[in-house]
Amino acid sequence: MKRNMISPLARLLLLAVLMLAPAIAGTDQPYSDKVVGYWVSSSGTPISLAYSGDASTFLVQIQVPNQPTTDYVATWVDGTRFSYTTSDGSTINGWVNDANRISVFNPATNWKAEWHRR
Repeated sequence: MKRNMISPLARLLLLAVLMLAPAIAGTDQPYSDKVVGYWVSSSGTPISLAYSGDASTFLVQIQVPNQPTTDYVATWVDGTRFSYTTSDGSTINGWVNDANRISVFNPATNWKAEWHRR
C-alpha cells in the first residue's frame, strides 16, 4: 500500500464525519464501526481512525507533534485484526482487544504500542 496524502479540506471533512459517526447507524461497515474515533497511543501520540468508504478498510491518521500528520489506509484481515504499511514500507499489524483498546506491532522490529480511546 502507498501512503495517502489528505488535503486540509478533506481532513476537515474527515473530522466532521468522525464527530457524527456515533450518531450514524447501519453503515454496512461493522468492523470499522468498532474503531472509528479518536485514540491516543501509549506514547501519547494522537491517532484518528475514520471511515474510508470501503467496508474492508479504514483510515489511520497519526499526529506526531512537530511533524506533518501521516495518513494510512488500514485493511481488515478479519473482524478484529488489521494491517497497514508505513511510508518506509514497514507493515504494522493490529488487533482490536475491546471497545477501548487496540494493540499494534511491527513484526520485523518487535515494536509494540497500545491505542486507547480518548
